[in-house]
Amino acid sequence: METKKEAPLHNLVWGAALIVVGIVVMMLNLGYGVGSIWRYAPLILVMTGLAKIIQPDKEDARITGTTTVLWGLWLLGNFLQLFGMSFRNSWPFILIIIGFEIVWRSLSGRQKREVTRREELNHGQQ
Repeated sequence: METKKEAPLHNLVWGAALIVVGIVVMMLNLGYGVGSIWRYAPLILVMTGLAKIIQPDKEDARITGTTTVLWGLWLLGNFLQLFGMSFRNSWPFILIIIGFEIVWRSLSGRQKREVTRREELNHGQQ
């Protein structure tokens, strides 16, 4: 039976995110006004993506991590209205993120195929 490789950094990020969400919900239930803190919720996506980039658990985790960071930054920019961003005027960034991921995955797949071919040629020569 195979065991899945543990990714401690992922656990740390998710644990910290749950703590933050729990604190915010508890403060809201106790009557403290922390509604504006939800604008920073996309930072959870950014942290999760960074964890995947720093400590990948799969071959394509860096690609997924990078796109997760980009999604989080796009949402954060919209929530905080950075650089005049809004959902209405920044939607083309979604196309950029999707295109980026498609290109990166395509290039990553090509490199894997080339390595496999080289390995097959090397084994055939031996």
